[in-house]
Amino acid sequence: MVPQFDIFRKKGEYVWLEATMTLDDAEARVQELGAAEAGEYLIFNQKNCGRISLRVEHRAKSAAK
Repeated sequence: MVPQFDIFRKKGEYVWLEATMTLDDAEARVQELGAAEAGEYLIFNQKNCGRISLRVEHRAKSAAK
């Protein structure tokens, strides 16, 4: 099967990063990528040309007690 969901990162223009089989996988992967590099991401559905834009921000880590 061909992956249906393309993941892009906005760096001035959109840069393709990778593709996944499901929307759930794409959303999870964007969260993983965003943990390393916060910013704007786009998930593109190849089947229906739908687009989901996500902004991932770094979260402050709580101090260990």
